[in-house]
Amino acid sequence: MGKSIALYILLLVGNAAFLFWVWRKTRKSGTGSKTGSDGGGSTRDHSTDTSSKSDGSGHETCGCPDFSKWREPTGTATHFPDGRPRPKRSADGVSRSAESRTAGGDVVYHDSPDKPEKNEADTEPPVPVPVWTRPEGPFMVPPMVQIGRDETRLDCVEILFFPHPDQHGFTVGAFSDRQLAVSEPVASSVCLEGVPPHRRLAFTVSGLKPGEKFKYWVTQGGKIVFEAESRARLPKDTPHRIVIVGDTGNGSVESTRIAHRIYTDFKPDLLCITGDVVYMHGRASEYLRRFLPVYNSRVVEPGVGAPLLSEVLTFTSLGNHCVGKTEWFLTPLIDVYPDLHAHFMYWSLPLNGPLVDPRASKNIPELRGTEERIKRFLAVAGERFPRMGNYSFPNGDVFWLVLDANAYMDWTLKELRDWVEQELAGAQSYKWKFVNFHQPGFSSNPKHGQEKRMRLLAEMFQQYGVDVVFNGHCHYYERSYPLKFKVDVQPDGSVIDKDGYVGGEFALDKTYDGETVTKPDGVIYVTTGAGGAKLDPSGIHWRTEDWKPFTHKLIGDRHSFTVCDIDGGTATLRQIDMSGKEIDKFVITK
Repeated sequence: MGKSIALYILLLVGNAAFLFWVWRKTRKSGTGSKTGSDGGGSTRDHSTDTSSKSDGSGHETCGCPDFSKWREPTGTATHFPDGRPRPKRSADGVSRSAESRTAGGDVVYHDSPDKPEKNEADTEPPVPVPVWTRPEGPFMVPPMVQIGRDETRLDCVEILFFPHPDQHGFTVGAFSDRQLAVSEPVASSVCLEGVPPHRRLAFTVSGLKPGEKFKYWVTQGGKIVFEAESRARLPKDTPHRIVIVGDTGNGSVESTRIAHRIYTDFKPDLLCITGDVVYMHGRASEYLRRFLPVYNSRVVEPGVGAPLLSEVLTFTSLGNHCVGKTEWFLTPLIDVYPDLHAHFMYWSLPLNGPLVDPRASKNIPELRGTEERIKRFLAVAGERFPRMGNYSFPNGDVFWLVLDANAYMDWTLKELRDWVEQELAGAQSYKWKFVNFHQPGFSSNPKHGQEKRMRLLAEMFQQYGVDVVFNGHCHYYERSYPLKFKVDVQPDGSVIDKDGYVGGEFALDKTYDGETVTKPDGVIYVTTGAGGAKLDPSGIHWRTEDWKPFTHKLIGDRHSFTVCDIDGGTATLRQIDMSGKEIDKFVITK
C-alpha cells in the first residue's frame, strides 16, 4: 500500500513538472510578441503604458492603427528574437605572401585572406523599451535641411520635419536677399509599431543661387516656432569644407562630443556620414533616441550635441546596422522590429540610383516579415526605397558617389557596374571625385576579412580617377598608401572565392607622403569610423606588425572625424580627435 501511494505521488510530481515545462516553453516561444526588454531585465506592459502613445488623439488624427499593445521583442546572442538560431560564420586562415619592390619605387604584393577574429566593437546595448515622453513644442523631429531627390538642382534644398500627428497649420518661409519660393508640403505618416505615430512634412525651397546662404523658418498659426540658417549646394570653383564621420549613433557621450566639436570648431559646408548612423538595427526608435537628438539638437553643448542637421546639408551611406545586420550574414525580421530601415524615412537624398524595384529579391535591403508590415513600411518609405541606397551628386568641385556595400549587393552584376561606370565617366569635368560606402575594401582590421567585396570596384575607381574613398565600419581611423589593385580571377572564372573573399595584387605608391610629395599614384582609402560607437578592441592600433602593407597610418585609441578642405586643385585632409587635436594630416594636389 505504501509503495502504491509513493508511486502515485511520484507520477503526480512528474506530471506537474512536465506541465510546468510545457507552460514555460510556450511562454518563451511567444516572447517576440508578448514581452519586451527595458535594458535591465524587466518587462513593460504597453497595454497600460500611455507614454507609448502620442497624446491620446494622435492615432485618430493621422489614421494610424492602434499599436499600444505591441511590445518590444527580446533575444539572445545565439538566436534571433523569434527563436531561429543564428548561423555561424566560416573562417579562413591563409597568410599573405611577401611583398616586393619595383624599380620605380612602388611596392607590389599579392593579397590573401585574413583569419577572422572575434571583435565586440559592434555589440552595443539594445535600445530599451521605448518610454516615450513628448518633446517640447510641435515637433517629434525638428526641421532639417536636406539635399532632396534631384541631384541636378543646385537651386533647391528640402526642409524636412516630423510634427506630432495632432499638430497642423505649418507653413515654411525662406529668405536670402529676397523672398524664396517654397512648395506646398508633401505629407505622409510614420505609422509603425515601436514608435509613436508622427507625420512627415517635406517642403522644397527653390530659386536659390548655387552656394547662396539663406534663412528659413516654420510658422504655426501665424507664430514662428522654428528658424535656422543654411546654404545651398555649391557651384564649381568654390572653396569649401567637408566633414566626414562614421559609426555615430549609439547615443554615447562620445557621439555628442564629436557632434559638438564638428559644429563649434569646424562648421562644414557639407557633412558626410560613412554609415551606421544608428545602432543596433537602423530603426526609427533608434533614430529618435540616439541620433536625431544629438545631431539635430537645439542645445549646443558637448554632452548634448549641436544643430548640424538643421544648418548643414548632410548625407550618408547605408551601413550594416542601418539595415539591421548586426553581422553581415544575418537578416532582421520586420515582424520583430517593425520600425526597421529608418534610413528611408528620415533622409531625403538623390533618387538617381540604379535600383527601383522595392520587392526585388536581390541587391536591396531584405524585407522579411508579414505582408501587412512590409506594406506599412513601404508606405512610409515611398519612392525612397530602395533607390536611396545608391546615388550620386555634385557639390562644388567634388563629385560624390555613394554606394551600398552590404552583403546582399552583387557588385559583379553588369547592370550595377555599368551604372557606376556611367556616373564616374560623366564626372570627369569635376576636379575631385570622392566615394562613400560603409564596409572598407582595404583595412587591417582582423575581423572583416570576408567583407571586402567592394574591392570589385577598385579597378574602375582607378580608371576614372577617384581620389579618395571614405569608409566606416571599423571603429578607428585608418589611411592607406595610394594604391592600385587588380582582382584575382579564380580557376572557375569567379572573382569571389568560396569563403566570400576577394583577393588580388597591389601596387603601392610609397613615395607619396602628403607633405612634400602630394600627387599620389593611386586611390587613397580612408576609414573614419570612430564617430562615437565603441572603439575597436582588437588592439590592431598597437600591433603594427599585423598591419597590412597597404596601411600607412592607423589610430584606434580615440574617437575622431575627418576634415577635408577643398580649394581648387588642393585638398587638405586632417583627422581630428574628440578633444580637437590634429592626429593626422595629408595634402593631395592636382
